[in-house]
Amino acid sequence: MCYARYNAIPNETVHDYYADIRKSPLVILSPKLGRWYFIIHSVYQSNGDKGVQENDTQVCYSLDWEMFVCAQGTTGPNCAWKRHVLQEVAGATPMVPLIYLPKYADKSLLSGTTFSVEPLLSRTNQSDELGHSWTYFPVYTSEGSSGKNIHIQLNSDVKNFYELFIRFGGLPALEIWDYYCSNQTLGSSSSTNHSMFKLYDDDGKKINMYILHAGEGLWGIGLRSPLFNTSTPLPQTTMSITVEECVNQCSNRGTCQSYKDASGSTSYRCSCVRNHGGFDCSIDVVSQEVWRLHVISLILSNAAALLPAFWAIWQKACAESIVLMASGVFSAIYHACDVGWWCALPFSVLQFMDFWLSFMAVVSVFVYLVIISEAAKRTVHTIVAITTALIAASNPTRAINIVLVVAATFLALLVGCLQEYYYTKHMSFSRHQNMKEWGVNLTKRLYEYYHLSYFLVGFVVLSMAAITWIFQTNGTYWFWHSIWHMTVYISAFLFLCSKATIKRKDDGESEGNGYGNHHAMYKYELAPLNSSR
Repeated sequence: MCYARYNAIPNETVHDYYADIRKSPLVILSPKLGRWYFIIHSVYQSNGDKGVQENDTQVCYSLDWEMFVCAQGTTGPNCAWKRHVLQEVAGATPMVPLIYLPKYADKSLLSGTTFSVEPLLSRTNQSDELGHSWTYFPVYTSEGSSGKNIHIQLNSDVKNFYELFIRFGGLPALEIWDYYCSNQTLGSSSSTNHSMFKLYDDDGKKINMYILHAGEGLWGIGLRSPLFNTSTPLPQTTMSITVEECVNQCSNRGTCQSYKDASGSTSYRCSCVRNHGGFDCSIDVVSQEVWRLHVISLILSNAAALLPAFWAIWQKACAESIVLMASGVFSAIYHACDVGWWCALPFSVLQFMDFWLSFMAVVSVFVYLVIISEAAKRTVHTIVAITTALIAASNPTRAINIVLVVAATFLALLVGCLQEYYYTKHMSFSRHQNMKEWGVNLTKRLYEYYHLSYFLVGFVVLSMAAITWIFQTNGTYWFWHSIWHMTVYISAFLFLCSKATIKRKDDGESEGNGYGNHHAMYKYELAPLNSSR
């Protein structure tokens, strides 16, 4: 008995091929490229029973082996079928880094990444057991294509004319293959270590398939077609074989990202935009009607930014108005891109601007409320602009970012309160007032500076905005995030309204909107004193 196994030593229980070579030879058709191991066991026959010869018995035998190799460009039974080696050509884009074209074909058959099939077909009467002929296209993938995807396309003007068989390490046959694909059916051998992905085709004239994460080595591609003679009209067919990083280039609905496993091997997969999914981002997670509702809700909800922006203009707070208006505009543009409708700028740029201006808007509103000088406000705005830009540029979706921005706003309020405390205490104690009178004066001043009812309602609305983050999920993101837009901008409007416009006249002078020269609020009178001179 003779046992054969590919890339490993065989035995009686684990082997790829076996035969009783005393009766008939062991024939391996289209063997895989690599190392083959053979084991021969001598057997004896006693009363019709077969068994292994005992160890103390010496057996003499002769062994003949042959390897039949066809001439270059031919293969199959009697070397009657054509074989066209495909050479590797650099692609035009990073998404399609490699293209495979027939090495010795006429240049008139080539067009970009495709080549004509019919001039390369096997024209012979030699057929397989079902009356079809084969044409082979061996592809040798290099180390640079390892982990990427082999994309095979076949476009014909005749329906269901060709069948595609693929095998790793050797040429396929009707009974030996790893992948099988036609216009109607799809198959994959259980022995393969690779996966296959076929794009949908509704007219039966195309084959569009991927071999996912293809390994380095020989890939045998066999094209099976009916026998025809010189008088048979031929279809018009083109074929394309390329290496791509991500399947279908993520259908232009996502980005292709690379990943490394524990062994250091690199693989690629799509990261889809919101509302799209699937292996190549081609699946609409929601219907078109629901998607339109998501787009309208997420974009138009930013119109709430008009309320605080126009109120800030009315109060001559131009810087705050510009920040609030820009925040609403960029948030709308960012969400238009995020839902896959329209991207005015690269997604990363829009994401940065959305988060940065949102952070700036929050801090600017509270800095506007603080009773400090304009010079101090400009200093705070500069520091905040630099800080929030760093936060937005480094993983802006972190939850800790919200905490940092809120902490910055309360820090600005604390600075204002401490400054007011200093001035109020200093002036009060200089006039010989006790602590109780100082507290009363401080409370009166706060009532003069702020409409506390607006301030409290603003915090209630802001708390509602914070609660919306708890309910946000992938399915309800569009609804709760739209509520977030409206509640945040409405709370900003209420906070701006909480600052009172104060007018005091001291010796003909007036104080504007609640901040400025603290000492101008007090009037001193000099009394004449008698002098001994």
